[in-house]
Amino acid sequence: MACNGDSTNSFSPFEGPEKLLEIWFAPSPALVPGASSTANGKYGLRKVDRAIWEDMLAIVKCQVLSVVEGDEIDAYLLSESSLFVSPHRLILKTCGTTLNLLGLPRILDIAREHAALPSVYRLFYSRKSYFFPERQLGPHREWKNEVEFLDGIFQNGAAYTVGKVNGDHWLLYITSPCEDTQGSPAVSTKALPEHVEEPLETTDGLQGIDFTIEILMTRLSPDATKHFVFDADPADATPSQRA
Repeated sequence: MACNGDSTNSFSPFEGPEKLLEIWFAPSPALVPGASSTANGKYGLRKVDRAIWEDMLAIVKCQVLSVVEGDEIDAYLLSESSLFVSPHRLILKTCGTTLNLLGLPRILDIAREHAALPSVYRLFYSRKSYFFPERQLGPHREWKNEVEFLDGIFQNGAAYTVGKVNGDHWLLYITSPCEDTQGSPAVSTKALPEHVEEPLETTDGLQGIDFTIEILMTRLSPDATKHFVFDADPADATPSQRA
């Protein structure tokens, strides 16, 4: 990830914890318009041009550095972390003082206008507590402001705090399935088209469950982190060589 920029002050401490925004416009790629008639996987959100995503990211205050296109997902390396685009889902992770949530209204417009996805199936927004909350901008300075911003778009969102409120903790906002931005029912998994198969049950009894793993790397040992600190001399060894 590329968490190198900070528009506030390049000489002040950098806010490493990432703001994670994950938006599902359908329960699966198979339920996205055009899924059955597209051979190259470029349907739904994946058919949106890079320039359109870049306009949205300008609101967030970050830039695209490179793009890797896969068979099922496109990965954008950003100046402040990453953007992942699937036909039915978008994941935006940004760090520093970026304005992650301010890009949400534009994302919803893009999905409706360019991908025929007018409804949000589920939304997740989460982040760790900040080290320097006073340096954040817009609604990101306080959790209550972020919740109010999201509540202004979604009618049945729920906000949670996990951990010590007087120490490191995790903040999470989620919406219930099948709600669009106006609070009306969106795509429902209870009425799948005939060509869509039900999720296969695995040997451990899980059915199509999506997992997100967040690894918090703070207060690490200096001996462990020294391999990822570079001196000005370009002749220095790479982290793998120094490890």
